[in-house]
Amino acid sequence: MLVDVDSDGYAAATRPHNSSIKQRPARVAVVSRPEDIAPTLDEVAALAQSSGTPLEIVPQATGHGAGAPVGKGSVLLDTSRLTDVSIDPESRVAVVGAGATWSAVNAAAERHGLLGLAGSAPSVSVSGYTFGGGIGLEFDLVPAADLHAGALLWHADALPKLIAAWSSTIGTVGSGVSSSIAVLHVPPLPPFPEELHGRVAVHLAIADPDGPVAATPLLDAMRAAAEPVSDSWGPTDAAGLARIHLDPPTATPAIGDARWLDASTPDIAEALLSTAAAADAPIVMMEIRHVAGAPVRRTGAVVAPPGDFIYHAVAPLSLFPRERIEAGFARARSVWSIADAGSTPGSWVEGAAGVPDALPADVRKRSRRSPTP
Repeated sequence: MLVDVDSDGYAAATRPHNSSIKQRPARVAVVSRPEDIAPTLDEVAALAQSSGTPLEIVPQATGHGAGAPVGKGSVLLDTSRLTDVSIDPESRVAVVGAGATWSAVNAAAERHGLLGLAGSAPSVSVSGYTFGGGIGLEFDLVPAADLHAGALLWHADALPKLIAAWSSTIGTVGSGVSSSIAVLHVPPLPPFPEELHGRVAVHLAIADPDGPVAATPLLDAMRAAAEPVSDSWGPTDAAGLARIHLDPPTATPAIGDARWLDASTPDIAEALLSTAAAADAPIVMMEIRHVAGAPVRRTGAVVAPPGDFIYHAVAPLSLFPRERIEAGFARARSVWSIADAGSTPGSWVEGAAGVPDALPADVRKRSRRSPTP
């Protein structure tokens, strides 16, 4: 069904989570069932024919990755109502609708002792995350027999000691452990402790589906380096896991920067995070995520992380001009470039219209080849 600018459906669909981009398509195509898609596309074709103007179809569920303007030459295909989730616990595979979010998938999967390899924000759609740059082209689930996770926060003046502890122990954690260490400019809002409101903090987000043991060396070293202001590490569920990254819950006008980094990243970690640690820095969140060691179950174009670490930074357009933000990204680039693994995690670059190097060069080359007759 096509709806125009005066409808509630149009207004809701054109408010992406990344609100840095205005969306004013000619129409919004609202689909509630998979079988609605074909007749709706027929409506789009008829509209284009009657107007004499070609129309680009732009699919969107949550708009976390919205980056390109959507104007009158487009129809926005709103897939946010396609939220079916089916879990096969025997094969450990999920089949989901194009609008299903990671929070919905993991809420269903954890009933069977499983979880999906989600990103950090629970409201991201699975389809956008995967096709926009998620790692892996098969949607497997993993066992989560004893899920432990948590967020730890320290004052930023402890950054050198914390990075030293992190660097010396990150290589010892178990293969199931996922973590990120970040510099975070703390807003005066819950769930942050009042002691950190309006200040710069160091943030460790960490999780392990197999219990507390494999993460213990890293946690012990960082707690010994400095006493955390806040520490929520412990047993949790999928909903608790979704909270440890401390993402903003509402639409945010922001742009981001990201890059896959190699195994030498611990050597540059302090210098890199320090570029965002000043009180007046335009980058409000800069993190290094550790993703090395994850097991590979499938063959395919991209089924393993292209690097051991990910650099990721976010800056709000509501607080700083784009030029100042880009200068902050450039300062960070001058540091991380010596650990560059050669590609960008596409779905992590907030507010970008496109990410040409989201896939490794050999995969891009293969994808451009003509199919064999």
